[in-house]
Amino acid sequence: MTYTNRSFGIEIEFVGVTKGRVAAMLRANGVEAFVEGYNHQTRNHWKIVSDSSLNHASGLTGELVSPILTGTQGVRQLETVCRVLNELEGCTVNRTCGLHVHLDCRNMTAVEVATVFERYAEYESQIDLIMPRSRRGQARWCRSLEGRKGTMKNRDTKTSMAHAMGRYYKVNMTNIASRGAIEFRQHSGTTDFRKISNWLQFLMQFVERSIEIANNETQAPVPAIRPRKSIAYDHARRIAAHFGVDCKWRGQYYVFSKDGRQAKLTPQEMDFFYQTEAHDSVNEERVVLFLKSMDFVTVTANDAGLLDGISTNVQNYFAERQEELN
Repeated sequence: MTYTNRSFGIEIEFVGVTKGRVAAMLRANGVEAFVEGYNHQTRNHWKIVSDSSLNHASGLTGELVSPILTGTQGVRQLETVCRVLNELEGCTVNRTCGLHVHLDCRNMTAVEVATVFERYAEYESQIDLIMPRSRRGQARWCRSLEGRKGTMKNRDTKTSMAHAMGRYYKVNMTNIASRGAIEFRQHSGTTDFRKISNWLQFLMQFVERSIEIANNETQAPVPAIRPRKSIAYDHARRIAAHFGVDCKWRGQYYVFSKDGRQAKLTPQEMDFFYQTEAHDSVNEERVVLFLKSMDFVTVTANDAGLLDGISTNVQNYFAERQEELN
């Protein structure tokens, strides 16, 4: 199996057994776990909390939330948790249950995070094929990203991205600034380690490939530029020129143009590209993000598809799931 070193968290929703029994059995198998009231705090142990979205005839429901996990040790602990849940009499999942995966994004730039979101939106219909029909399209607690691919384009900070949408989407961005994690909410409820581990591997590899694509298209191609002080906003304009975008002053606006497309910015809007009022330090990421938002720079120019960068074992698993579910 192919995991990355990116830290992760897992939320496993279950029904048919008391939260206390789950906690006791996990502790009996060497996994520190405790029942708590509903909260959003990250613990150093597994916590079992209530979730109002869950329903079962027995009235017994719960959500098992992991601490921050990393590497082989984290995956092994996850495997132990799945084994315990599967050995617990009555413990199961139903259509109201989901599986949520959080991946650490603290070391990712805004452009890299945006690229993860845009690629997931681009390939959502393909991802749907490995999900039960209840988790496709518009599901109540993990709504579709259809029509929202460009939502992050004009936002150059994680904070602004976090406020762009609500949390109940297949990709939840609301915690990327405050807690440093992207949440993937689409997967159906399961305690099957094979299903969880393959989904986790896919998401980790998908994120790493998205980071590579973001950097190949933005930061790497831009050469060192020495701006001319005699020309207003020269640094930002020369970055645009590097991508084949012309920028000229036309009366009240700076007009960016390429292949018949145009975008107008006032001098005040051009100030946004700079980190100081003296305009001696350009924020290259902001310039490139603007060029992307206007489709002057293509997001997926070197993207070979959903399975680009995904290991063979996960690709084979996806093929099995598609055959099984469709």
